[in-house]
Amino acid sequence: MTDFCKYVNVFHGCGEIDLPKPEGIAAKWFFIKAGCGNTTPAACVPFGAMSVSPYTGYYPTGYGDHLPNSCARPRKGRSKGLLGFAHLQQSGTGAIGYYYNYALVTPVSAGRPGRRRPISDETARPGYYSCVVDGIRCELTSAAKTALHRYTFPRSVGDGAGAWIDFTNNGLNMPGHKRQSVEKLRSRAINGLLLCDARIEGIDVFFAVRGNAMPQFDKKGAFFPAENGIVELKVSSSLVSAEHAASLLDGTGTFDEVRRAAYESWNNALSKIEIDAPEEIKGIFYSNLYHSMVKPCDRHGESFIYPGGDKAFVVDLATLWDMYKTDIPLLFMIDKHMGHELCETLLETAEALGRMPNSIGLTSAFLCENQARMLGDYVLMTAYRYGYDIDPHRMLRVIEKDVFEPGKSDFTEGGRCASHTFTLDMAEACRLAADIASEVGEKEIEERLRPLSELSRSCFDPETGLLRADSEYYEGTLYNYSFR
Repeated sequence: MTDFCKYVNVFHGCGEIDLPKPEGIAAKWFFIKAGCGNTTPAACVPFGAMSVSPYTGYYPTGYGDHLPNSCARPRKGRSKGLLGFAHLQQSGTGAIGYYYNYALVTPVSAGRPGRRRPISDETARPGYYSCVVDGIRCELTSAAKTALHRYTFPRSVGDGAGAWIDFTNNGLNMPGHKRQSVEKLRSRAINGLLLCDARIEGIDVFFAVRGNAMPQFDKKGAFFPAENGIVELKVSSSLVSAEHAASLLDGTGTFDEVRRAAYESWNNALSKIEIDAPEEIKGIFYSNLYHSMVKPCDRHGESFIYPGGDKAFVVDLATLWDMYKTDIPLLFMIDKHMGHELCETLLETAEALGRMPNSIGLTSAFLCENQARMLGDYVLMTAYRYGYDIDPHRMLRVIEKDVFEPGKSDFTEGGRCASHTFTLDMAEACRLAADIASEVGEKEIEERLRPLSELSRSCFDPETGLLRADSEYYEGTLYNYSFR
């Protein structure tokens, strides 16, 4: 089998965007988005629930040294260096405002962590990351639901060597940045396992940790002493219980076995698309394809929105307006299992809430709809047109309820939204759903939705053919949206 992983640069998109100096008309452009990437070199597997990455606490993902910005040349933090290695990183644009980076693990030669330390010899490939910090060789790898750490200390290090795990860590760690508080935290040891219950961002997150030595408890987590100069940790998380997190550790192999399996899983995933191109182009293509399969995360049976049981649950759809017509159609083509899990998640979520969210992340504040509408409905209809086995009657009931939920009465009763883009979102979704309703004999749904599809005409200036100026336009102007 071709080694597709050799083309992947895991650091692609992690740093500052290399743009030429804007000149002429381009010098007047306003860069609404940060001039740095939204990815990390986290060790993970395709659509895996766990990831583990170096953590600096800087914007936007907790990796690198950039400050919050919306300009071409991002400002950088004054103090640089590593704070430790954290789990559950953001990856990709959208939902900037809540952050993960939980369960911070920091190796130390002695004492407690408390300062940033420089990284050297940083390397990574799909499913694996390594670096050197203060002479300590730090290695990370991951299975679908378990992250593994290995820290090898210099021979000269004494008895105080080991690794701290801090369950209170979350979010970014920058001056002036408000971090979400950990609402509750309870750690305990059972049969050599460290278990933790935490409530962060309004939801319960549970962790289980197993080390190659017994932990020593701390009010924030625990300390794992080095055994023969090495600390090895296995960390899992669950949205169900700490005991469920502990069960996820069972059957996890050794560090090197998991590392090899992660590499193989990425090779299998990347092999879904094979291109004939020069080596440089393959590097760009497969690096991007790799990052397109880091998220969303498959957490089957762990829903905190509807009863989990054995039901699909996909998180880190953060956010659908950045994914619904880019990454998700690609996902539908190259991974039918994840495509099915995503569709079931959207259907179950909409049925439970009575409306369709535009974002599902590890937060209770996932009903953000201030930038677009009906995007989950578009995703379902895309999957249906792609031939996915979706009950069209169930799907149409979900869409109909979403259209007529009270928060969208400006459109259904008033005939237009404050933003013409919202009106277009809803009118087009109504047209597409009405077409499907006609095909499958849902006459009443078609009759309710078809007239609403005509409301898009009110958004355009009959004199110019462009969108009208009397509207709010998010991250753009009427010209951007007129030609989209």
